[in-house]
Amino acid sequence: MKFVLLFVVAMAALMTTAAADLTCGPRAAVLDVITGPRYGERLSSIGLGSTGVVVEVWGNSVTGSFSITHTNTLGWTCIVYSGNGWERRPFSPTIERDS
Repeated sequence: MKFVLLFVVAMAALMTTAAADLTCGPRAAVLDVITGPRYGERLSSIGLGSTGVVVEVWGNSVTGSFSITHTNTLGWTCIVYSGNGWERRPFSPTIERDS
């Protein structure tokens, strides 16, 4: 019981912004939180990890909030990181180097 309480306290201390509302759950429930009226984040980029996990970056360029999620093959989605200061950048197929 002490371990469970300690784990819950530690997780609560680490969570910020959208992650504080819902860390993991069914995909629809997690997306309801980050795309809903409180955060209003929209999908910015998506990729497929080597283990089959889908990684997505969500952001709101007006408020600056962002979330990084991963979804497993069973549809379980977790907010692995969230924060503020989001800026949308255009995709560049080449690496920009200083001259």
